[in-house]
Amino acid sequence: MGIDLKAGGKVKKTKRTAPKSDDIYIKLLVKLYRFLVRRTGSRFNAVLLKRLFMSKINKPPLTKLQCLLEPYVRSKGRKFERARGRRNSRGFRV
Repeated sequence: MGIDLKAGGKVKKTKRTAPKSDDIYIKLLVKLYRFLVRRTGSRFNAVLLKRLFMSKINKPPLTKLQCLLEPYVRSKGRKFERARGRRNSRGFRV
């Protein structure tokens, strides 16, 4: 048994495929990143292109992309291993 859909079928989710802004510099960036997405398999370029289409209210910053930043612990390596035991600079002598 299926479900009865009204005429037109399911409502598809829409997303922007072009910026609404008339700013020529944003349009130039869109051209560049469309080319880069097509030619390279980089996820960074795809995410940045998607963010260029977003409205000003919903747009996250373009600079810090989480796909580029490594998780905090992995990027720090074994820094936490060295912090075991008592601190040498504890402010008083015994």
